[in-house]
Amino acid sequence: MSSSLIDLPHDQFEQFLDLSGDIVYQTDRSGRITYVNARVTDLLGYTPESLLGSHYLVLVDPSARAETFRFYSEQARQETTRTYHEFPAVARDGARVWVQQHVQLLYDDGKLKGFHGVVRDVSRLQKVEQDLEARDARMELLGQLAAGTGSQTDRIDEGLSAAAELLGLSTAILSRINGDRYEVVQYWPEDAGIHEGQQFDLGATYCDLVLRQEGVVAIEHMGESPHAAHPCYEAFGLQAYIGAPVHVGGRIVGTINFSDPQPRKAGFTGADTGFVLLLARWVGSVLEQSIALDRIQSAEGQLRRVVSASADGVTTCAPNGRILWMNRAACDMLGISQEPVGQDIRLFIPSYFQNPGTSGPEHRQAIQYGGTPFEIELTITRTEHAGGSVVAGIFRDVSARNLQATKLRRREAALRAFFDGTPFLMGILSLRGDELVHLSANAAAIDFLGLLVPPSLLRDGESTENLPDLTAWKQACLRCAAERKPVRLEMQFDGRWLNVTINRIEDPTEDEARFSYVAEDVTTAHHQAVELAKRTAEFEAIYASIPHGAVFANADHGIVAVNPAFQTMFGYTEAEALSLDAAFLFPDGSPGGTETPREITYHRSDGRGFKAETIQVPVPGPDGNRLGWLALIRDVTERNTNRERLSMQAN
Repeated sequence: MSSSLIDLPHDQFEQFLDLSGDIVYQTDRSGRITYVNARVTDLLGYTPESLLGSHYLVLVDPSARAETFRFYSEQARQETTRTYHEFPAVARDGARVWVQQHVQLLYDDGKLKGFHGVVRDVSRLQKVEQDLEARDARMELLGQLAAGTGSQTDRIDEGLSAAAELLGLSTAILSRINGDRYEVVQYWPEDAGIHEGQQFDLGATYCDLVLRQEGVVAIEHMGESPHAAHPCYEAFGLQAYIGAPVHVGGRIVGTINFSDPQPRKAGFTGADTGFVLLLARWVGSVLEQSIALDRIQSAEGQLRRVVSASADGVTTCAPNGRILWMNRAACDMLGISQEPVGQDIRLFIPSYFQNPGTSGPEHRQAIQYGGTPFEIELTITRTEHAGGSVVAGIFRDVSARNLQATKLRRREAALRAFFDGTPFLMGILSLRGDELVHLSANAAAIDFLGLLVPPSLLRDGESTENLPDLTAWKQACLRCAAERKPVRLEMQFDGRWLNVTINRIEDPTEDEARFSYVAEDVTTAHHQAVELAKRTAEFEAIYASIPHGAVFANADHGIVAVNPAFQTMFGYTEAEALSLDAAFLFPDGSPGGTETPREITYHRSDGRGFKAETIQVPVPGPDGNRLGWLALIRDVTERNTNRERLSMQAN
């Protein structure tokens, strides 16, 4: 940008940016928008003020957010100064708008400060391109003809018929010019009223106009043209005509022309004349290929000696599939001992003639002589010559390579599906000095970590303390790098608890250390653990304060817990009590499981007996099965003594 523009006052400079027609914005290094010009209102319906502090992903269609985030994270990671990217944006009313974006990294003292972006609406451009493509059937035909298969005659017949239909004319002719003689070489349709080899005086045909002009001649209404007295018009009454010279070896050898007895009301356009000219050049190239093939065949013997030593399979065959020659490597791959000359190549490579003449190798399936299929890469070319055509093919066995590639693709697809679809928070981090850089994240991490929530949406009085504790993450990464093993930490974020596992990515091709993280929302489990600890403490306090002896025994008669009153009553320590069999607590050796109090004689640790009133209650588990029994024991020695005294006094 010129210094004269930079020196403009701020308001004039912003007017200049608005007049550019593009959205211009800047973000900090985390992707939060710090400036955007007014063009964003015209293109997407947002006001600049409403976007300040928002993450740039709010302007990206949800279907493209993960891919866009990965793209610009990769730009920052590789420190690519400028990038170009196309993606669907989302307007304020929800409409999708295709845009192209140029993004430049901004640095301050050598450190990444943020991003500068220029966004342009390309929706109309795409519509124009679609319209052009829809009208480009003629060029598509030329492309198909150039890559077509079949003999020279068949290919030219196809071109004549298809071109005539596209032009809307009833007759197409390829002629040969020899002196002042005009000869019909090929024509369309079959009932055109002419025949192959038919000759005319050149001056009696419209093609003499083409030769005199040495270029395309197009006349939409011959009867109203300066050529209304032409002998061809008087003899055949052809109103519409367009023709072009055919060159071979730099000289005119004939013409290709299209005509109709009816005038062409729409007239001929520049696109029509350009199309016919290109078609004539294609015909000339086909004829030149025939000459070239004659020369190639004269050197075929030398070529065979060169390819015979090739590790790739090489073969030549006729257009009908009959094998003309095959090298030793091809025979070995196909499991045959001798050249299968005369056999059909499709016995070994069924799709040999599919899409011939492509620019690179294509994947096909071949079949060995014993019937075993295997995968190959096949490149074929068709060469025309005066005597016909030859199809040459080069192929190699890629079965093992493709099997490995398929396994890798499936694994990558499974990992990508898991990465994008898992509820776990997953991503890649890089530690650059004191900076922790987020390289990529899945959709769950983007949503949970609040990348789409700008600080301006925080409630009054709310701080940014609910953001992740980067210090803890940095320390975990440093520890992981030093110990070369996963590091786990539990942290609180925005009122939720996360269980985070960080692991180093061992990649010798990367200069900087990278770490993967998987975080699980364990808020419910954390709250449950806190509640369980609270209830356990409450229960233990209540259990310890019961004035009577309390004992819990499991289903195997093992004493699990006793309260202090039990220890005092029986004279056992807690450790001694837990080593006892609970059978001594029950008169018949096992709990009765009744809630009705009953009086039982027990013995203390020193052997002294005493009377106690006992209640035994079964304790069920979560699944309904019995966990054990709880027994409450009350020493009634003093009560019974008092009763006896009262009874004696009463008597």
